[in-house]
Amino acid sequence: MEHTGTKYESKTFREHVRLRSNMYIGSKKATENSLWVYNDINGKLERQQLKYPIALYNICDEIILNAIDHCIRTNKLKGKGKCDTIKLSLDKLTGSVVCYNNGEGIIAEKNDKGSIS
Repeated sequence: MEHTGTKYESKTFREHVRLRSNMYIGSKKATENSLWVYNDINGKLERQQLKYPIALYNICDEIILNAIDHCIRTNKLKGKGKCDTIKLSLDKLTGSVVCYNNGEGIIAEKNDKGSIS
């Protein structure tokens, strides 16, 4: 068997995500798709041709699904800690997307290796 001389670089998980984000969130290049969009004026859904990066869609989708999962996970709780409200706001001026849920957060602690567990 012939050796190709290929060298592999070792990367931390953080470096890998930053350098090869397409593997995790999809393409950052704009793509065009036909999607259903809510029309504020007539209150109806309309099919529109939109141009957007798949990565942005996937990130927003993940955030919303995490909020929904949290509501389902805390469904049987009573009182504080139960998630029964999800609010989504989009700011056209700043381009920010905010997803809120009223459930108790998940505890994240820094471990001895410096990562979150």
